Order: sequence, then C-alpha cells, then structure tokens
Amino acid sequence: MNRAELLRRPTLEARPAPRAPASSEQFFTVLIGRERFGLPIGSVRTVFRAQAIVPAPLTPPWVRGLINLRGHIVTAISLSVRLGMESPAADSSEANPLAVGVEIEGDTFALIVDGVGDVAEISADDSIGTPAGMTPMARRMTTCVYITPSGILPIIDLHAAVFNAPERDCKIESIS
Repeated sequence: MNRAELLRRPTLEARPAPRAPASSEQFFTVLIGRERFGLPIGSVRTVFRAQAIVPAPLTPPWVRGLINLRGHIVTAISLSVRLGMESPAADSSEANPLAVGVEIEGDTFALIVDGVGDVAEISADDSIGTPAGMTPMARRMTTCVYITPSGILPIIDLHAAVFNAPERDCKIESIS
C-alpha cells in the first residue's frame, strides 16, 4: 500500500478504554473442620507438619503449646478451638497436625489447621456482610467475608486469632 492509499482509507473509530479491573486481594485458603477460611497471603510463610508440640502452662485453651520451627520456638495455636469449632485438629492426641506458619507483627506463629487449599484471588466487590449464622467467636475472629464460586470465604483476622484481643463489635468502624 502506498501513502496515497493509506490517506484515502476510512479512519477507525476510537475504541472505548478497557475497564480497569476491580481491586483484588489474594488469600491462602485453609480448612478447619469442613469449613474453608482465608488467611492474608502476605502473612503466610510456610506449611508444615508440627512435630513434638510441648504444652505451655498457664495459656488459654486455644494455645496447643510450643514447637520448633526451623530452629525457632513458636507458639502453636489451634484455629478450630480459637473459632469455637469442633474439628480433628482440636484433638490433642493427633501426632503431627498440619500447621501454617504465619508472621504477625514480626513474630512467627503456627496455626493448626485440618487442611490447606490454594490461593484465592478475590475481587473487593465480592465482600458481603458477616452471615447471621456465624458464632459470636467466629464473627470476632474474621475481618470480612467474601462470596466465591465455591461458597463463602471468611477471612481470619490473624491479630485477633493470635493475640487475646478484647471482644469488639463486628460492625465496620469509621476511621477518624
């Protein structure tokens, strides 16, 4: 095609700009009993089998004890007990429970779970209110709940789950 032919061609209409994708977040999914929960992926460090959990005296019932994780002594926390749920991980007779190593405020903790899933990428638009059927403890231990193709996905509030956070209202608080 020469220059004259290019100039005689009809001009193309401008295409609309593509829609900006909704902001999304990634969560590492875990199973507690038969329920699926999400952990903020930025806090997850490793998944492992907890060996030789040593009971820690004078701790809440959700603290299973202390374990050695790559040369560091970390606190093992049963998420099923913390959430007030029944699950096999709550059974202290389980020899080597599955654990997820998470880092919170510079410290590492082992969260005892029943299973691990994959990474879920979820649009912020898929957030819903906390379902009425959740126990009060589970409501306090979740930051939000998302709708996914496989059902709802409550997101664990790691700070509340690890530290004995005071009870708080589950409504969204405004930032002043």
